[in-house]
Amino acid sequence: MPDFEAITYSLENQVAWITMNRPDARNAINDAMREELLQVLTDARTNLDIRAVVLTGTGKGFCTGADLSRRTSSGPTGPGAGREMMRTRFRMTSSCVCSSMDSVR
Repeated sequence: MPDFEAITYSLENQVAWITMNRPDARNAINDAMREELLQVLTDARTNLDIRAVVLTGTGKGFCTGADLSRRTSSGPTGPGAGREMMRTRFRMTSSCVCSSMDSVR
C-alpha cells in the first residue's frame, strides 16, 4: 500500500487497521480521505488474508462526518449523498460484525 495523506493503514495478524488521521479537523472526511478509505476498504474486501477490519480515528473524536469546509469534488451533494456513494462503491461480500467503543478519559 502507498503512503497516505489522511489515513494510516496496517495489516497485523489478519486484521486491517485503518486510522483516520486528521485530528485537527476531528477526522472529518475530505476528498482525499474518502478516496483513501475506498482504496483500503476495497483491498480489505478482496484480500483473502484479511479477516477483520478495525476503523478508528486519532485525537479526541472518531469522526465528525464530511468536511464541508474544503469540498473540492463535484461528486454527490445533499444530506446522506456521501454515504450513498460509499454504499454504491463498496459492498461487503461476507457477513460483517460491527462494534463501536469510545475511550473514557
